[in-house]
Amino acid sequence: MGFFTKAFDRRSEPEGEEGETPEVDLADEFSSLEQWSHGERFVDADPRYAELIRSLPPGEATSMRLSESPGTISVSGEKQRVFGYPGALELNMPAVTELGDMSRILVDLGYAGVEQEAGGVARDIADGTWGIRFSCIPFRSYPLLRLQVSFYSGLREPLHLEVLSDILDRNVQDFYVALCDSGTYELSVHVMRSHLGSAFGSVTDDVRRGLAGGIASLVSGIRAIPVHERDMQRAVREFERRHPLGEGM
Repeated sequence: MGFFTKAFDRRSEPEGEEGETPEVDLADEFSSLEQWSHGERFVDADPRYAELIRSLPPGEATSMRLSESPGTISVSGEKQRVFGYPGALELNMPAVTELGDMSRILVDLGYAGVEQEAGGVARDIADGTWGIRFSCIPFRSYPLLRLQVSFYSGLREPLHLEVLSDILDRNVQDFYVALCDSGTYELSVHVMRSHLGSAFGSVTDDVRRGLAGGIASLVSGIRAIPVHERDMQRAVREFERRHPLGEGM
């Protein structure tokens, strides 16, 4: 697991009795957004692989890799498996989905000097010394989900990666449902499609329950915004003016 898990940003977290955060059924919350939800689920990217993905055991994909052919991923286990996935990964931006009832984070690094820093990132993965943080951002124009992943070992300066996710994207919804249900996730990192390393991480029960409560508030928030007034790009621009991409945690 990551050597620390930054506390979930609690600005939108509901409080339960005696300071405890109540359990939230995120799948039920997201079902209320179905009429607006969009995006092709990983599991449905290619019918040839649908049953394989659905039957993937949560703990098997300990070395999920981007294959040489864009649009496919290989999973090492007792049997090597290759299957399709929707879309393409944007360099240096974590992509989230759910496979086999487990949240999966995929990162493909690509920037000047990454070859020299890859060893440090690989050590963080092997030693469990990466950092991760989840935040709920309740903008009036569009609520955002923020995921940050950080690496530290042997780097000239810490490497902070992040993504602002669309709460209406079905892969995003599935990722957070699985994360808040189990508290575990897989992090798989690549350098220009070459697999660097994969490992499992976890979040505390407090973070898991707090995140679920925060997301439930975002669901209520977006339902309250008229469809014609929803503007995710505006929210992203406003957020980036306040918090430049790559800032620390």
